[in-house]
Amino acid sequence: MSMPFDYDAIVQEALLESIARILKRVAQDGLQNDHHFYITFRTDRDDVKIPAFLRERHPYEITIVIQHMFWDLKVNSDGFAVTLSFNNAPETIEVPFSALISFVDPSVQFGLHFVPSTRENPDGTPSSRDEGLRGVKITSAGTPTASVPIDTPPPTLSGEKVVQLDRFRK
Repeated sequence: MSMPFDYDAIVQEALLESIARILKRVAQDGLQNDHHFYITFRTDRDDVKIPAFLRERHPYEITIVIQHMFWDLKVNSDGFAVTLSFNNAPETIEVPFSALISFVDPSVQFGLHFVPSTRENPDGTPSSRDEGLRGVKITSAGTPTASVPIDTPPPTLSGEKVVQLDRFRK
């Protein structure tokens, strides 16, 4: 008897590889035209490297913006690292692709929403926030049923989850 295909896992893996290709291109050539990215990822994983103050303020997830003020973007097959400015101080973060929740480029109305592996609450109980979600949802200009808002940052638990970098510009 053959094993059934896990289509969701196969598609998610392919789309994460696509994000790696996009970020590698940005690391090499910089952002072109009006492209910019809202990247939401889990912060409650040991393999996500972020400053302690960010993990304290955003214990489960955070959205970063890759637009004007980012440096040293490095991408490998497992994830990416980038330096961003937080409170006028450069901080390097490291994010494995498996921690991604969403990737949105609002300049071209494109977004991907990933279902992370089951999350646990701090007390060890399963989180209900992932219940009922399965697979990968794709948003593009040709797809009217958007699962990720394409003109605003991805949905989060509260407005505090989006780190706005505009206030650090001079």
